[in-house]
Amino acid sequence: MHPGRSVTFYVKTVPWFISDTMSHDVVWLLDTMAAGPSVQLQKLSAKWKSHFQDGRFRVVASPFWTYPHAYSEMAHAHGDPELYGQLRAHTALVFKGDLNYRKLVQDRNWKKSTPFSDALGGFRPAPLLALRTVKADTVAGVEQSKADWLDANKPDWMETGEFGLIQFASAS
Repeated sequence: MHPGRSVTFYVKTVPWFISDTMSHDVVWLLDTMAAGPSVQLQKLSAKWKSHFQDGRFRVVASPFWTYPHAYSEMAHAHGDPELYGQLRAHTALVFKGDLNYRKLVQDRNWKKSTPFSDALGGFRPAPLLALRTVKADTVAGVEQSKADWLDANKPDWMETGEFGLIQFASAS
């Protein structure tokens, strides 16, 4: 392992949505890149495969990602305290996607201007970045004036996938 220079990809053990990634998808992607017509993708595949072989990259599958719990429940006995401990060991976490975002903010209908860090409900094992296309009616951390403008001018803005969020919270 390369402390401080490694990347862990946390994947699901079963797909929740069609776009969810599992361990075999990573292997498939690298093999497809290696067998494709693009020399650049072949080289990138070889490089990434070497990163997996030497421990700079690794994949960890966990069933927690598809449990019916908000991520704020991960550290508790009915969640996955071991996974929470693993996340605490990281320098930074990146969560991608609408479902991950909804589970980060407990899938609640927050006042839109509620600070993102508050909506996390204590889930802050490491500094985290959330990347999300807004496709569901839960959101936090949007300036009130922007939320008011969107509500007035684009009433379905939280459903269309036209807007996105990039939000950061430091570790607790």
